[in-house]
Amino acid sequence: MDRMWSEFSNPDCRFRGKLFWAWNGKLEAEELRRQIRVMKQMGFGGFFMHSRVGLNTAYLGDEWFEMIAACNDEARKQKMEAWLYDEDRWPSGAAGGLVTKDPRYRKRLLHLSIHAPKDYRRTKDELAAYVAEMGATGARTVRRLKGPAPNAAGRNASIRAFRGVPP
Repeated sequence: MDRMWSEFSNPDCRFRGKLFWAWNGKLEAEELRRQIRVMKQMGFGGFFMHSRVGLNTAYLGDEWFEMIAACNDEARKQKMEAWLYDEDRWPSGAAGGLVTKDPRYRKRLLHLSIHAPKDYRRTKDELAAYVAEMGATGARTVRRLKGPAPNAAGRNASIRAFRGVPP
């Protein structure tokens, strides 16, 4: 009971709040380290580093990663958790426009068509097709179709074909 009371009254970093730390302006290692020490004094157990509007340090550049390393180092010294938020501003997944700069990584659409096995014909733009044995609440079995539609598909079977289409 004493140990439980001790952990409850003074929890380690796993059980403390974590700040969502908005990074903007020019990042400087010593200032980031100072802020981490202030977070520790305030009782926080860690922080999420997140790039925001106004950031003057290149996102994902060498200096950016030096600042991440400095924060990880200081968090270790302070016995805190350091988390890196996955994105540069919004929307998530685009890395501040770095991902979508190349047209190959821009929005794509996936079209699903459902066919009776006897009506299915593979098309050259098809990415994948599956035979699905359907039950009352959804698919009971699903298997990838490698060739033409199977002749012995079950009574409740359908072919689920996927193809990519331009946006």
